[in-house]
Amino acid sequence: FYQNTFSWVILPKKIDLYYKSDKGEDYKLLKTITNIISPKEEGSFKHDFKASFKGFNTRYLKVVATYYGKLPEWHRAGTQYESMLFADEIILK
Repeated sequence: FYQNTFSWVILPKKIDLYYKSDKGEDYKLLKTITNIISPKEEGSFKHDFKASFKGFNTRYLKVVATYYGKLPEWHRAGTQYESMLFADEIILK
C-alpha cells in the first residue's frame, strides 16, 4: 500500500483476510491486520502489510482493505473530502 496524505492517499485502517476451500462455501475470517502507522507520517512511502501461516492450505483467498474515510480534521483540504486507497500487488508465497 502507498501513503501520501498531502495527496489524500492514506494507508488502510485495517486489512481482513478471508478464505474458503470450495466455491460454494462462505468465506471465513482468517486474520485481521490493523494499521499502526499514522496518517500524519510525512512524505510518500510504501508499506507492506504481512501475515504468515504455517501449514495453511486453501483454494480461495479474499483481501478486504478498509479505507481511512474522510480526510482528518487537520488536513489542509478539510474533512469534506474522502481519502483514497492505493494498493499495488498481493504476493503469495
